[in-house]
Formats: sequence, structure tokens, C-alpha cells
Amino acid sequence: DKGIDFIHRASPISYFRDTKGMLGTVYTAIMDDELFYVGTNQGVFFKNKWDESSFKLIDGTQGQVWQLLKKNNRLLCGHNKGTFLLEKGRPKLISTITGGWSFANIPGRENELLQSTYTGLVLFSFENKEWIFKKRLDSLNEPIRKILPAGKNTFWALHANDGLYKLKIDWKRGSVVSKTKIGEKEGLPVQTRIDIRLFNDTLIVHAKEANYYFDRNTQKFLPWKPASPENGDLWLDVQNTHFSYKNNHLKY
Repeated sequence: DKGIDFIHRASPISYFRDTKGMLGTVYTAIMDDELFYVGTNQGVFFKNKWDESSFKLIDGTQGQVWQLLKKNNRLLCGHNKGTFLLEKGRPKLISTITGGWSFANIPGRENELLQSTYTGLVLFSFENKEWIFKKRLDSLNEPIRKILPAGKNTFWALHANDGLYKLKIDWKRGSVVSKTKIGEKEGLPVQTRIDIRLFNDTLIVHAKEANYYFDRNTQKFLPWKPASPENGDLWLDVQNTHFSYKNNHLKY
């Protein structure tokens, strides 16, 4: 009575319907061997990817989850409470510095990670096959939402409410030694609510009306016209391949 349906039995996409609203809003997700983890504003949930059962909350992770990252075969969780190591559904708090927003690799330092938090930057070190808290970097006590490498000792830092900065770090001193505001002089619009990401090792800035890329030759930000999406597009990057998603349409 309602027409014809089409069943795609070989579809690679599976849907999970959270009809009870248990999960909340999903911010991050990752597969670790046979376990599928999702981080939401309610905590970290997991399930076996082959199991038809519902997601289970990992006790102790209740609250806002910002990022799940697998590095050196260990699963890290940036959380409102701090930073956790996750193993087979069990959490271990390794940093109590609140607001683990974003991890970044450090060029030339394979066994270290830099993390942006509510109160500056945190350094983690991989020792004896485990990630451990090393220190909070000195001379910066501001909310940094995202951090991306710009060079050996320099990083792009997205401030929570004050736009983009470029930071220089002295690793021996464990300190941020310079902080430069990036704005109109460098080609960016006057906006504080922007996003940043790396695409083919080039920094891309997503602003409200347009997107920009950092041109190393001119040291300026220029409009990124070939990949400028419509307003409201969701950006996805998978192994340096770009997609945008809007209204149930995925663009390559």
C-alpha cells in the first residue's frame, strides 16, 4: 500500500538507531580491533562490531568526550575530566588536566604527543609501551581547542574564542616561547568561530563564508575555491581524501 522499497543487501553502511537517546550527541568514534568505540556528551560507549547488542557505557567515563585516538597501538581518550587510556572497555585516567580537546603529532618526536586543553598545552610521552603524562607546557594558560603541526617547533593553535595563533615551543625548556595572532594581515577574515585541519599537509581554515589555505610561498592565507562547500556542509577527511556531507549527500 506504500509503494516499492529497495533492499541493498550488500551495502557497506550499517545504521545504529538510538531510539532511547542513550548515547547522546556523538563527537568522535574509532575502531579498535573488534571493538567499536563512540565518544559522546554522555561518555564513552563501546560494542563488538559483529554483535547486534546495544552500546555499553564505560563506567568512569561519564561526561563530555572530545577525542578518541589510537597511537602506538594504545587508545587515548580526551575528556572533560582529563585524559584516559582505554583497553578492552576499561578506563585508566593518566591526566587530570581538564578538557582534553585535541591531540597532535610532533614532527621528529615519534614517541610524544601534544594535547590542547581548556588551560593550555600538555605533553605526553610513550614509555615502556604506555602513554604517560609528561608535563603541562609553561607560558600558556588559555583554552586551545585544536593544535596542528606547522613545523619542527611550531604549531597552529585554534583558540576557543579568539581565532588562530601560531606558537613556537622550546622543548628543552618545556615552554611556549612565542605566540603570534593570525588575522587580516595574513589573509583571514575577522572571525573567531573558525575550524582548522590539514589536507595533504596544507593548513585549511574553514570560516563562515569561505575556506582558505596557507600558501607557504607567500606566507599568506588564500581562498581555497576548488573545495569551498556550501554553508552547512560537514567536512570529512580520510587518509588525505576530502569529502563533504550535507542533506544525505556525500561529495568527493
